[in-house]
Amino acid sequence: MDPQYEETLTSKRETLIIMSRNEQKHKKMSKIDLKDNNH
Repeated sequence: MDPQYEETLTSKRETLIIMSRNEQKHKKMSKIDLKDNNH
């Protein structure tokens, strides 16, 4: 295995994790926004 390649895989995976976390945060926030708008 080429170390450079492995590093790229790792960073891609980390990026995916970060993106999915951000998405979840965004979903939670939009849910909260919806609740606030219902008042």
